[in-house]
This record gives sequence, C-alpha cells and structure tokens, in this order.
Amino acid sequence: MAGVGYGAQLCSCPAGFQGPRCQYDINECAINNGGCEKECCNAIGSFYCKCPQGFKLAQDGKRCIDIDECMSYNGGCQNTCRNTHGAYVCECPAGYRLHTDRRTCVVSGGCSVNNGGCQHMCQEGYGGHFRCACHPGYRLGSDGKSCEVIDSCRENNGGCSQKCNNYGGRAVCQCYTGYKIGLDGKTCEDIDECSIGNGGCSQGCANTRGSFACTCTPGYQLGTDGRSCYRIEMEVIDSCATNNGGCEHKCKHGVGGAICTCNPGYTLQADGKSCADTDECELGTSCCEQLCTDTVGSFTCGCRVGFTLNNDMCSCQDVDECLNNNGGCEQVCVNSVGSFECVCNVGYKLTYDGKSCEVEQSEVGPVRGDLPNVIVQPTVQFQPTPPPIISITDPESSLELNNQLIDNERVVCRDAGNFGPKCEFTCDSCQNGGMCNEEQNGCECEAGWQGIICNETCPEGFHGDGCNGICTCLNGGSCDSVTGECRCPPGVKGVNCENGCPPGYFGQGCDKECPLPCAKGACHRVFGFCICPAGFFGPQCNKECPKDSYGPNCESPCDCFDENTKSCNPQNGKCNCKPGYTGERCTHKCPEGYYGNECKGVCDCPEETMCDHVTGHCLRDCPMGWTGDLCDQACPSGKYGSNCLQDCECDGSSCDPETGECICQPGRRGRLCKDYCPENTWGLSCANQCTCENGATCDKSSGECVCMPGWFGPRCAEACPSGRYGGQCLLQCMCENGGYCNPVTGECNCTAGWTGQLCDRACTGGTYGVDCSGQCACHNSAECDHVTGECICAPGWRGAGCDEKCGNGTYGPGCGKLCMCRNGADCDHISGACMCKSGWRDTFCDKPCPEGFFGLECQSVCNCGIGNHCDPETGECTCAAGLTGLRCTEPCREGTWGIDCKNQCDCENEATCDPFSGFCLCKPGWKGPTCREACEPFFYGTNCGQRCMCSNGASCDHVTGACNCTNGWTGMSCDTLCMEGFYGPDCRLVCECSKNSKECDRFTGKCICKKGYIGKTCSDVSSDSEPQLWPKAKEYMRKHRHSHKWKKWWKKY
Repeated sequence: MAGVGYGAQLCSCPAGFQGPRCQYDINECAINNGGCEKECCNAIGSFYCKCPQGFKLAQDGKRCIDIDECMSYNGGCQNTCRNTHGAYVCECPAGYRLHTDRRTCVVSGGCSVNNGGCQHMCQEGYGGHFRCACHPGYRLGSDGKSCEVIDSCRENNGGCSQKCNNYGGRAVCQCYTGYKIGLDGKTCEDIDECSIGNGGCSQGCANTRGSFACTCTPGYQLGTDGRSCYRIEMEVIDSCATNNGGCEHKCKHGVGGAICTCNPGYTLQADGKSCADTDECELGTSCCEQLCTDTVGSFTCGCRVGFTLNNDMCSCQDVDECLNNNGGCEQVCVNSVGSFECVCNVGYKLTYDGKSCEVEQSEVGPVRGDLPNVIVQPTVQFQPTPPPIISITDPESSLELNNQLIDNERVVCRDAGNFGPKCEFTCDSCQNGGMCNEEQNGCECEAGWQGIICNETCPEGFHGDGCNGICTCLNGGSCDSVTGECRCPPGVKGVNCENGCPPGYFGQGCDKECPLPCAKGACHRVFGFCICPAGFFGPQCNKECPKDSYGPNCESPCDCFDENTKSCNPQNGKCNCKPGYTGERCTHKCPEGYYGNECKGVCDCPEETMCDHVTGHCLRDCPMGWTGDLCDQACPSGKYGSNCLQDCECDGSSCDPETGECICQPGRRGRLCKDYCPENTWGLSCANQCTCENGATCDKSSGECVCMPGWFGPRCAEACPSGRYGGQCLLQCMCENGGYCNPVTGECNCTAGWTGQLCDRACTGGTYGVDCSGQCACHNSAECDHVTGECICAPGWRGAGCDEKCGNGTYGPGCGKLCMCRNGADCDHISGACMCKSGWRDTFCDKPCPEGFFGLECQSVCNCGIGNHCDPETGECTCAAGLTGLRCTEPCREGTWGIDCKNQCDCENEATCDPFSGFCLCKPGWKGPTCREACEPFFYGTNCGQRCMCSNGASCDHVTGACNCTNGWTGMSCDTLCMEGFYGPDCRLVCECSKNSKECDRFTGKCICKKGYIGKTCSDVSSDSEPQLWPKAKEYMRKHRHSHKWKKWWKKY
C-alpha cells in the first residue's frame, strides 16, 4: 500500500484510492478498460465489468460469455429455440410462421390466403391449422380441398324401396313401371291395373306385383296383343304380319284388325290405310317467314331475292348488296330492305343500265338556225353553271344531235319509229320475239328478256314478263328466265330444288361433308350416301343399274310386264318391249296387221289367215289346241283354242288346250280352280287326307304339315327341343341364366334371382328369389344375394341382417381389419379412422397435443401462460414453481415457494424468499442460505457484494456501508480529521476545553492548555502565571464594568 506523508504522519491508502490523504478515487477503467472485455464501470475505490444484454460475466469477472436463453423454458418459444451470439430466435416448422409475438407459430397462409385452397369453406383449427369443409349435400374430396356431391343413394338406397335418384345430394325415390310412390315418398305400392277398365282385357284380368295379366275363360286363348281372347278353334293371326296390314306406313294390331297410322308430315286418308303428304305451307303450320315449299313429309323455307335464310331455317335476313362490290354501282349504293338501288352524285344521272352514271346535261345550248334541225324542249331545272355552247364545227356534236330531241332526262327522237340513246334502233331491232309497242318508241319483250331491244336475259333471281317474277330456287338451283322453272344441281331435287344440298355436303343445314367422293353426283341430304344420276348406283355412282331398276341410285323398280319385256331403260324406266308387244308396260300385243320390234312390221298375209304378232308369220286355221306353220305345235301352258289364241282362265292352273276346261293344280278345286281344298284334305282333286297333329295345318298342294309354334316333325308330333321355339322350332331361345324357354312363344321363365324378358337382369330393389318375390332384410347399404337373399354386408357391418357394427377393435369388410387406434380412441367401424380422445392427435391418436393446446382434436388453446404445463385432456393448468391460481397468474403468497407453493421459506433478518426456487433474497448486509450471517468486515450491501470505503481503521455498517469512524476521524470514508472543537468517533464529541487551551485532542478530547493554565478544560490558572492575568482582567473589567461577568471571570481565574 502506498504511503503518503502528512505532517508527522504517513497515510497508507487502500486499493482504489490515492492522494496525500487518500482522498482521490482511482479510475481503473481509464487504463486498458480495466481489463474488461466489454464495458467497464468505475466505482468509488473500485470498478466492475459489465456485459451487454444477452451476455453474462465469466468467473474472472472480466470476460463476457453468451447466455443460452434457450436453456430456460425454451426461450419462451412454442416450437424451436435457436441460440445466437448475444440473443436467440424462435423458429417454426415448414408451413408455419412466427406470430407477431415472435414466439408462437401460426400456419403460414391459413384460411386468409385464397380461402386455404378450399373449394367451399375453410375452417381455422388449433395453432393456425385449418381444414376444408363443404356445404350441405357435398362431401370433401380425396384431395382434402375440393367438394363433390354426396350420392345420397349409396347408403341404404337413400331409404327408397326401389329406384333412388340423386339430385344435388338429395335422394328422390322413384318406382318401377307398375308401381306408384307411397305417401312417405319412399316406398312403392303396386298399381292394380285391373281396377281401371279391367286392364284393357277382353275377359279376365289378374293383377300381379308391378304388372298384370289378361286371362281367358276355358275354350278361349289369348291373342297376340296379350289382351284379346279368341276361340281355340280360331286361328289367331297378327293382322299386321301380312302386307303390313294394308297400311302404307305404320301398322298396329288391334282387336278389330290392323290400325294404320302415318309418319310425321303425312295425313291418314279416308280409306284408313293410305297416307298423303301434309302441305304445311298451305295449312300455315310451317315456321317460314317468307317462302314455303312443301316437300314429301316435310317442308322447306326459302327467302325472296335480297334476303338470306337464318340459322333457324325459318326466318329471313336482309342482304346488304352494297357490301359486295358496291352493289355494282359506279358511284353510290343505297341498301334497302330486300333490295338496293344505285344513285349518282350531284351533276350526274343514272344511265339506262341502272348502275353507271353520266354527266347530266339538261340544256343543250341556244337555238340557232345554222345548227341541225333540233327541237329543244324547255326545261324547268336550275343549273348552277351556265349551259355549255355547242360548237358548230364539232362533228361529234352534230352527229349526236342529228336525230334526237332532249326532254330533260329522256331522249325524244325526231323520226317516228326510232328509239334508243342515239335514236339508233327501230322496231326491226327487237330481238328474241320482242315486238314494238304501240308508240313504236320501244320494244315489248317476251317473258325472260329485257333491255332496249330485248337482248338481255333477266338478271339472276328474276324471270317472266318484265323480269318481275322472283325465282324461288334453293340450294344453288338456277331459274329459267322465261318460266321460272328451277334447274337443280346434281343431288338436289324438288320443284324449288329444296330437297338436297350443294355437291359435297349433306345434313339438315348442309354443313356436313359427304363421307365419300361421289363421282357422278351429290350425296343424300339426310344420310350422306351418294345420290347418283339416273342409271347409276354404288358408293361412288360408278355402277350401272341392274335389270328391273332405273332412275337415280336405281331406286325405282321397273313397271314392265316381264314376259313381254326385253329390258327397262335404266335412266327413265321406259319399257323396251319384246317383238310383238307394245304399250307402256308391254302388256298389249301388236295391233292387228302389225308385228315385230316396236310393232313396226306390217303383216302380209291372205285375208283368211292371221299374222303372228311376234314373227309376222301367217297362221293357218289350225284345229283346237294346235298352232304353227304346219299346225303341229301344241298350245303352250295357259293357251287353248284354234292357233292357241285364247288364254286359260284357271287362276294359275292349266287348262285343256282344246276346250279351255281348267285342270286344277294340287290343292285347288272348282270350275275355275279358284277354291282351295277343304280342311284336312290336299292334293289333286283334294283326294288325300291330312295326318298332321297338335293343331298343325297341312299344305293344300303337297300335304306337308305346317306345324304350330312349339312343334316339329313330319306330322308335327314332336315338341321343340331345349333351346328352340316357334314355327318349325327354327328360333333359338334367348333365355339366360338357366331360364326355361316356352317352346311356343319363346317367353322366358326365369330361375330364382333373375328377371327380365331374357332373364338377363338380377333382382333389384331389395328383392330376391323366384320372380324376385322375396324381400331382402339387409340394412346399412348391404347387398342382397339376388338368388338366396343372403346379406352381403358393407364394410363395417356384420350380422345376418348387417345391422351390427364391427366390434372388438375391428373394422372394414367382414370386420377383418384390426384398428390401430391408441390411447382409448374410438375406431370408425367402416373406415378404421381413429376418433381421438381429448388430448391426443395424429392418425392413430398416438401423439399428445402440442404444448399450448388441449381438448378434442387439440383445437382448444391453453391459457396457462408461458412455462406452465397445460393438461392435454382438460386444459387444467399445472403451474411452474412460484406460481399459483387457476391460470397460474398469481405468485406464491409470502413465505411459500415451489410447485403449488407447498414449500415454506426459512429466511431470516427480513429476507424475502424466491417463489420459484425458495432461494432467500437477503436484505442488504446479510448473507448465507438463510440470510442469518452478517456481511464480513469491510463488506456490505446486497449479497455483501460491495466493499466498504472506510479509512483509518473505521468499521463499515454491513447493511448500508456507512463508515463508523474511529476517534479523530470523520467524513464518508473517515478520511477527514476532526474539526477544531470536536473529537472522538466520527468527531461527534465536542471538546470542553476553554479558550485557555491550545487545542483539543481529536482522538481523546483531552484539552492541551496554554502556558499558565491548567485543569481538565484549561480553565485553572497556574501559580506561575497569575501576574500575567492582570492586564487581561483590567481590560475585561473595563468592558464589563456594568455587569457581573467580570466578577465571575475573576472568580474563575
């Protein structure tokens, strides 16, 4: 310790002080920062090192080391705490982000961003988690975001007893034919068809489930319509089976016979069989706005010139002709509804062609006698410019004015019979049958022609007189300018070319390309096959018509008498007769006197002989039954008489060639062989007896048995073998799944579990067994075996009726899968999905709720504060040490500490107890585990961590650090000498020395008397010093002569 001399004394300064009297503090921080790594803090007589936030002092008291905040309650982070140099940060897993408190984690985005990607609804969950949900009637898709309509019919068939239809997630029940929906809207009740008009049955009606059946009384059998009854001896015949019942279009068998109906676009005629085309145009039932053309079975709409047909094929839209090359106008084109016209600018006029313009000259100049003989008619038209003067030397002007008169805008020729722009035409100029009019100043044209001299055909789309008729041709057809008759392109036909499309296209709107290239024509408008020109057929119209057909596509059969016809013209169907025949159908022999090809040959036979109409040979007068040049040829079949010129009248049977008597063929009888053999007879003269059985009939000619359906064999005695039915057992049964086939009708009798006309449909609607009459007792969408009725349970169900849920920790099909759920979680008996108890989460409920959450699906947020534990099931708070209360918001009451504040503090000397650790927080001046020990000498304050600053042997108050100065010293650090007149500890004592003392000893208070004085306070005069007091006494007495002080003073001294 440095020593400093002070008078006769030497001050020894403690560490941290300097100066003669050790009165100056040493600033240790001024030298090398006091050795501190970071911050150095000077104190009186000492110093200490300090670290910034996030660091703490090392054991040497100078270095700073990082504080790992993550070690204490995870730094307050909900998830991951990562320590950094001097700080720390909280981090979140992927898909999460830090909340604004920088400690808790929330889902990144969540429902706030794009609705969480959910199609319908986004619902917030715990910790910022979210999940997608759907509106009623929908369920969440496999991606967890999209929503799909719930098929409400999948579970228990929607509660419907038969058919269930899903409409927007709602089950709507419907019934099969023969049933009606019940009052509950779910069950189906059988309709008793027999109660309404006896079901249409002519005799008995038997109601069945979902249907009914007509029955007949004994002696009758059911007809083919399933309703009529006929006597068994009568033959039940489908009246439509032969020649379509005589109906031209549709035929339906009825009780009274065939019932004819017509196709759309036709009307049934008075005969009840034939059909005639309905003229929709005449009846006004078409949709056409302008033109209507009736077609076979339909109609076609068209538009007048200047209009085009809209896409609806009914209405018409105006065509703006001015958009196409200005309508052909030289100057201005003005469109109007259905037409247009050309006009000229001011100063021009329209020429006779109605399109070009020329300069308008309403005046031709003054009248002069030296000009050609021209009559100028006056005009009343204002001209903005003076009229031009025509030069007499201009030869063109002379020629132009030579023979015409100007009448404003009409040329008037001087000579009668002349006309035209330059009076160059006469009546002889009229062409194409045109004649001069009565005024002989123009031509009157024949139909189809126009122009000044009738040399111009009508413009496209017009025809007739004055070209005023409007053509009605469609589909590219051209119009005859005279008659207006339409000339249709190939593949298009009809009066107005309405039936067809342009080449290469077909369809109602002619918008489809023909499937094949048609070499010689267009394709059919409806079906697209090639419409060939007359005489051809085939996919590409490259084949000629076969014999006996003609016309386009060879569709028309030739109507010629075959025996007399050589061929039929493939184009027009005209019959080319064999020699000797004539007529449209070649049915007539050549007229008498003619023979041969086309009957052009002229017979040259004697009057007593006849001419053969085929060869022209002269026929002799042969005997009956013979013919030929030598009468040696017997009459051919069907002929008799002399020269075999007479025809047999035996209804197809032959006749005697001499007499013409009929020789009936087998199965026929009678004079003219028109009668068939009576029942059960056959052959020539009906002499044979039929031997057919089982209601079979025998052929009248051959006696062959024609078996009833279900029988076969020579005598129809054998029933159809298995798998066959019908006439001659030629039809193959179509019954499936072991169904029995009726050998007569082919009707299937189904085995158990099957239904339908062919037994091809399994029982449905909760039925099973024979005729699907059994009602299944299966529940919960279980399938029912359509044969036995056994229930095939859906996943998650068991029992005979599939009405018991899987148990014992099983789920799925047949309850054959083991649940994987943990911690008491419920297992869904269908899917095996775990339904966690409170406090658990994840697929198998094997993970507790994350810190800070509790309850079902961990959706509830704990409210226990940071560092406190929350029960994952109930959310009940388990407080950390030092805290208490329902939400761990209250500190331990005074004198307690630890978990649940159960520990009692044992601190002394008014020390407080840390509620978390129980550590005693001593009052200043005390230390030790229980604060029982006072600070050691020279230390004081909190934790006795401060060094006393007392000097000169002074003690320090262990609480406040106040110095207890020793005798003779005072001041905060006891480094100041007592002032004069004071002494003792901390100079608190007052010296009692009189003025006769030199000084008061600052340590003991002893008075050091002046010379001549003695005593404790130096108030006594020594015997050696009395004479010296007289001068003072006199002076004192003089000053205090009027008081008694001098007497006291005198007594004193």
